[in-house]
Amino acid sequence: MNAVLTALLALLQAPVTVASGSKTATAQVKGPICFCLDTMSADVEIVTASGNSVTITVSDGDAQSVALMARAADRMEAEFDGHGKLKSGHVKIELPKGSSVDIKTLSGGLIAHGPGGNVRFRSMSGDAEIGPAANVDINTVSGEVRVRDAAGAVRLHTVSGDANVTSTAGPGAMLEYESTSGDLQWSGACGPKCRITSATVSGDVALILDPRVSSFDLRFQSHSGDMSDSLGLSRQGDGGGRYGKGEGVIEVRSFSGDLSLKKK
Repeated sequence: MNAVLTALLALLQAPVTVASGSKTATAQVKGPICFCLDTMSADVEIVTASGNSVTITVSDGDAQSVALMARAADRMEAEFDGHGKLKSGHVKIELPKGSSVDIKTLSGGLIAHGPGGNVRFRSMSGDAEIGPAANVDINTVSGEVRVRDAAGAVRLHTVSGDANVTSTAGPGAMLEYESTSGDLQWSGACGPKCRITSATVSGDVALILDPRVSSFDLRFQSHSGDMSDSLGLSRQGDGGGRYGKGEGVIEVRSFSGDLSLKKK
């Protein structure tokens, strides 16, 4: 009994680590920058700042300090307790309008509703909600991806995560999608200079196109998948079709996934 009491007293007297309040760092910049962040499992939120300042706030994490480090005139990173990687917590980053971000994490998610520049996101299982943005480059294993109002090229590589993308790039939209079993829904227009490619094993692809400004050739290859067409393409051989003058290119390859074409 005395041994048990001694052990309990020792446990009660042992120091307990409790997540402290939020930590914030701010720096002034001349304009849009590229911000790089590396985390283990922290969730990241990115918004647009009111002026030419960069602010990072870390809450609910284990970092005792945060600092902003300029790596070039237009490139900035964060350090946490003197290290370049944050283990956990919630990170909010405020960036000047037009700034870009490069985020790397194992299991943390990303929400970027600003500042409208390029977005690069690498994750094992984190979800991503992005937009508006310029060019978007995402590589994830099982995270769900939602991209809205993408004004540039979109590149998505997943294993099992579904993706929902809306493009505001006009007839020159660019999309590269690769997945094992994730489904894709894309909405936009495809005309001159447009190129949309999708390669899946079993994921379904739904393309919602604006018929007023779309003009493309379609190539669809699938072992057992079916295609449904609400646009009214003129068929050109097995798995091929043309809409309008055939100025853009859409290529969809799948082993068993279906393709559906719909009017926006």
